[in-house]
Amino acid sequence: MLNDPKPHTGNTMNATGSTRLDFLASQVWGPAIERGEVRVSVGGEPGDGWEVREEYTVIPNARNAQLLIPSSRKAAVRSLHDYAGLRSPRTRLARRALGAAVAAGVPISLDRLIVSAPPSGPVTMVPAVGQVVGQPDAVAALGVRTGANAKPTLELRTSQGESIGFAKLAWNTVTTHAIENEARALSAVHRRTNPAIRVPHVLAEGVVHERRYVMTEPLPRSIADVPASWDSLRHDEAIGPGAVCGWRPLSSTQQSSHHAQVLDAATTVTPRALAAEARELLGKVLSHAEALPIADYCHGDFVPWNVGRDANGALWLFDWETAQQDVPAGLDTLHWFSNTQGSQAPETAVQRLIAASARAEGILRSLGYSRTGTNIVKAWYALTLVTSEIRLAEALQSWERVKHPASVLAQFLQWGMSSVNSSSEEEHP
Repeated sequence: MLNDPKPHTGNTMNATGSTRLDFLASQVWGPAIERGEVRVSVGGEPGDGWEVREEYTVIPNARNAQLLIPSSRKAAVRSLHDYAGLRSPRTRLARRALGAAVAAGVPISLDRLIVSAPPSGPVTMVPAVGQVVGQPDAVAALGVRTGANAKPTLELRTSQGESIGFAKLAWNTVTTHAIENEARALSAVHRRTNPAIRVPHVLAEGVVHERRYVMTEPLPRSIADVPASWDSLRHDEAIGPGAVCGWRPLSSTQQSSHHAQVLDAATTVTPRALAAEARELLGKVLSHAEALPIADYCHGDFVPWNVGRDANGALWLFDWETAQQDVPAGLDTLHWFSNTQGSQAPETAVQRLIAASARAEGILRSLGYSRTGTNIVKAWYALTLVTSEIRLAEALQSWERVKHPASVLAQFLQWGMSSVNSSSEEEHP
């Protein structure tokens, strides 16, 4: 179960006065705060017997904190300027202006976040993560995120601004599972991957201050976003990162076991009717014995905001926390086309799914699917979307922070059942 941390006050931390910053402090420094080894505050001095260990400028301010940048001027400027190509035009312009102000020595915020500790106390989080890769003087920039699956991501740099890497931190059971899965997937992905897609290498992984983390290499500075359109990927990219490693029935895959386990555990917050319909579709799909092209893994969230193209035209794919092994080929293809049709509003989800399945038909057939197999994998994709959100809802013990309401997921299942029934009619005209 997810337990959102409550803001720390009193003896454990000088309250920041900002719910957003208190939440972030709990995510990053929470265990050390609870032990009395660290204090986090906005402004002021650390107090007698304490010294500043980490210092950040809060943008735009503590009340509406969106971003923390390091106090080191060179590192702050690079944090604001680098990876501009991955940001929206509006954000790009705003960060460019902020970077210019920092470079000129002009204050860009009245608020600073101070992380302090006794002189004899242990190294605090950011330098501790930096030590793992031989950079004990590392500083970091990090966004302030409060979503259901939010994980602090440290953009680590030297004090001179050179990029060290990106470190994601887990802070509860949901995010720990995600971080462990990403580390496992990235460690395996380089052994067998689609050569048309680049993947960051893992620099380090482990536990620091009771926080599970994975650190990946910096992305190319030239990387830019990929338009959210159906034709923004080449065919060899649109098939996704996983390589076809054999042909087997779906019932023999690890993903089929995963789906069954998720649905068996859907007993607390998942509507009974939804869970029953999902189990029915699972059984219907697995009853088909046709051998399908099986990929060694899928990314699981192959969408425009998780990719970028470098100056040489290479496509980079990051954020592997939802990856799954031993899956039918083409799931990432369907996911890409489902998420490149403009509005991502939940009420358009089923229409986008239907349109994506038609658009992906040619690629699926090029992977070796028969007409029947194509319908089966479409139904499987619908079921995969549903089980993913059921798993998250059960972990959160609530549907409030899940992307799609149960009513929309029921529509996914209905469409999936229609698709797999079409396969049965083709097999038995």
